[in-house]
Amino acid sequence: ALCLGQTPPAYDSRSPFRGLESFRPEDAAYFFGREALTRKLVQKLNEHNFLAVLGASGSGKSSLVMAGLIPALDVPYAIFRPGAEPLAELDKALQAVPQLIVVDQFEELFTLSVREQRSDFISRLLEQSHRLRVVITLRADFLGEVAPFKSLKDEVQNHQEIIPPMDEAELRRAMEGQAGCAGLRFESNLSQQMLDDVSGEPGALPLLQHALWTLWTRRHGRWLRADEYRAFGGVKQAIASTAEAVFARCTDFEKERLRDIFLRLTRLDESADGRDTRRRVLLRLIEAESFENF
Repeated sequence: ALCLGQTPPAYDSRSPFRGLESFRPEDAAYFFGREALTRKLVQKLNEHNFLAVLGASGSGKSSLVMAGLIPALDVPYAIFRPGAEPLAELDKALQAVPQLIVVDQFEELFTLSVREQRSDFISRLLEQSHRLRVVITLRADFLGEVAPFKSLKDEVQNHQEIIPPMDEAELRRAMEGQAGCAGLRFESNLSQQMLDDVSGEPGALPLLQHALWTLWTRRHGRWLRADEYRAFGGVKQAIASTAEAVFARCTDFEKERLRDIFLRLTRLDESADGRDTRRRVLLRLIEAESFENF
């Protein structure tokens, strides 16, 4: 542009890549690759007010609902996770007077809340679907937990969409679309190399997004370069490299506290299924208990 005597285009310093975080409604401009599936979800909700979005961990179901479905519907909405107090979370969501309620990570109802609250929460949630649209996202390996609750089982059984992992064409549209939004360019063959590296990986989307975010932090102007990609170990080593870099900066005392904190924030499944999930702990309790242990 300078050589032609033109004004250079504005430089966009925002990262278009979400890393390990889910896409949110405000990230819709950076969400690509799920256009056909988004239209399908909209059609299903237009036909019935309840929809269960099922998929494996890392399949991108939350991102699809947040950055695909919600912007496409363009109605007042409320999002919450069940957590340890699902009824309180539902009441809080209804205060926003939404036309759409999204219950993200519905499996928390079975892992974090007490059993006595579950039936009441399910009944109240399904009551809302008589006048509002209700969408839940649920890890597919928790589908069996739904069976004891007949009304919920019937709704999930009759009104569901199973989200498959993104295929190579969808992943390519996603990464190249995101890069294009910020005026970024891939060095020759880099995008194909990244797709080859993530091929066949479960949870390919978050792995790829984190590698792209790491690559963005090492960008050269508008260019995403292959030598920088190789320097942090590519898709398969990006998360480990980031974690090790943070861990290496810690003192021995901090490293012990980190181990303790991560154990507290994980609910380990004692069955043979290995369905580990996150556990929420109040920050003040983590701080108090960690200091007691040390």
